[in-house]
Amino acid sequence: MAENPVTLRHVSWSPAAASALETAARGDLDLIAQEVQDGRAWLYQITGEAEGFIVLRLEASGAGQELVIVAAAGRNCRPVIRYLVDLADRKGWTIRTHLVRPGLIRVYERLGFQRREVVMCYGRKQ
Repeated sequence: MAENPVTLRHVSWSPAAASALETAARGDLDLIAQEVQDGRAWLYQITGEAEGFIVLRLEASGAGQELVIVAAAGRNCRPVIRYLVDLADRKGWTIRTHLVRPGLIRVYERLGFQRREVVMCYGRKQ
């Protein structure tokens, strides 16, 4: 296997991570920070061909373990997604993430992700 063009380094919650992830957290930044600080989710700083931060957690699912991309922010997501797909394939995990940006949905679909559910909302715009 070729060396991956990105590195994910486990880091502690920080103001820099909070600032980077604020938009991606869509109002849940305090909850995400608490999950990271409690050890229920992990924060990684991304370097290499991509740069930014990503929060991940592992959950039990009907098919075994599922890697959840809780929030991510930065530039050049494709190599990071490929890295996570390779990791999940090696570990026998599935991957889940929730997306709202149409361009990002297309990126994930081109990398083999499929829509599993649609979330419908009514009322005040989130």
